[in-house]
Amino acid sequence: MKITEKLTFMLIIFFGALLRFYFAIIHPVSSDATWHLAIAENIVILGHIPQADTFRHYPFLWHPPLFHLIAAQLYETTSNALIMKFLSPIFGVMTLFIAFVFIRYLFRTDIALLTTFFLAIIPLHLYFSVISYVSTAITFLTIFCVFLFLRGISDENHKMLILSGLSFGLSILTKATGFTIAFILLIIFFLYYRKKNVKVFNLLLTMVIGLLVGNLWYLRPYIAYGNPFGPAAFLFGSTSQRNILEVIIIERSYLIFFNQPERLLAYFWVLSRNSSIISYITPILMSLTFLYGLFELLRRRQDSDIVLMTIVFVFTAIVIVYLLDHMEIQGIRLSLPMLPALSGILAFGVLKLFFSEKTHILYSWRIYLLTFLFSLICASSTYAIYEKTYTVSSDIEIVGNACIWIDQYTLDSIKLLNDGWRDDVEYLSKRYTIFSGTDANFSRILNSAQIHNATYLLLQESFGLEEGTIELIDTSTQFNKVYESDFSIHIYCMK
Repeated sequence: MKITEKLTFMLIIFFGALLRFYFAIIHPVSSDATWHLAIAENIVILGHIPQADTFRHYPFLWHPPLFHLIAAQLYETTSNALIMKFLSPIFGVMTLFIAFVFIRYLFRTDIALLTTFFLAIIPLHLYFSVISYVSTAITFLTIFCVFLFLRGISDENHKMLILSGLSFGLSILTKATGFTIAFILLIIFFLYYRKKNVKVFNLLLTMVIGLLVGNLWYLRPYIAYGNPFGPAAFLFGSTSQRNILEVIIIERSYLIFFNQPERLLAYFWVLSRNSSIISYITPILMSLTFLYGLFELLRRRQDSDIVLMTIVFVFTAIVIVYLLDHMEIQGIRLSLPMLPALSGILAFGVLKLFFSEKTHILYSWRIYLLTFLFSLICASSTYAIYEKTYTVSSDIEIVGNACIWIDQYTLDSIKLLNDGWRDDVEYLSKRYTIFSGTDANFSRILNSAQIHNATYLLLQESFGLEEGTIELIDTSTQFNKVYESDFSIHIYCMK
């Protein structure tokens, strides 16, 4: 690499790391992050992986434990629970490094630098590198595995293939999404087998090692729940093993793409209800550039191009299947492992637009336009994450105030029924919390409280309680209101 390329690379890494660690510090622990960090903290306290999931009250802990084991080790080494929040940024920055190496191996240094830049500021990867989820870990392991596999089959290097298999296995131990890597490896193998006569043994070596390393954990939830992916499953429904075709045809789950397309796009681009115009600059510019880059790669269809498109298309298919089966917008997070490849296609689009194909040098008259567009994208992405952080912080502060009241004025032994932020409420209040479900009505809440022997209710109207539910509870002789905020949060004591 030339000195200018090294300086550019270091500047991109510094900028990407700065954003990730800064927002990780100021972003509150919320939603699934409370669960992941609670598991890690429990591992430190117990000294081993807990048998039961005491946080979500399942008889067995079913989630693959690699992320939590690493977070627990950070906690134990530093004696600081807050350090666990830095695990996602660490994986996020590591992904920037491996994405550069991966794309430079497939293409050239200039495309690799552009790819790293786009990955550093693309909102979805930036945001999940901030919050304490397993998504950035699985993204890093996916790209690392594919890179090592490519090196292994191209150079007949068995050490690379063994390391690729280990990465495959560790990805499975991080999240069930890791199994998706098998499809990518198969496609890449047949692509290279057709042209370079790669040995079948190379594929089997990686696959067998990966499955041996990662598969044993899944016996635990299979024995406990009848499903290797736990009580809520991963794809194709819950333990009842619904037929996805039945869900698509009878329940018309495909309507999620027509009824809520704006929510799907908003989630992918990390747009919140308070997003301003500047936050939409990144989605517009990146989407157009990606489509142009994809068109050029489809027209060219070299082996390296097909590798990138394979990663994008496989994870897109997984997301679509998940959305059709579960109808949960949050399933878009499964697309994170494709973002390095998607950034590579973005980089290719920019290269075709602004650089000479013969010299690979930026057209002099376009340098100012490119600088302006990159500055806009950086500002837009950063501001979008700021808005998202502000929105989550505001919501958590409101819930947190109610949880402070619970922590101060109730016994540790109470059971709390909540209709929305169940994980957040349990994490902040340190009380056993039961989820009543969203869109609940009076009879459903009363029934849940009686079944679970709940002693307190924490209800939030913003989660879509049936109209008139709060009024019915207020007039009921079975509940006594003990707390109310200005933001429609109500706490009741069962009489």
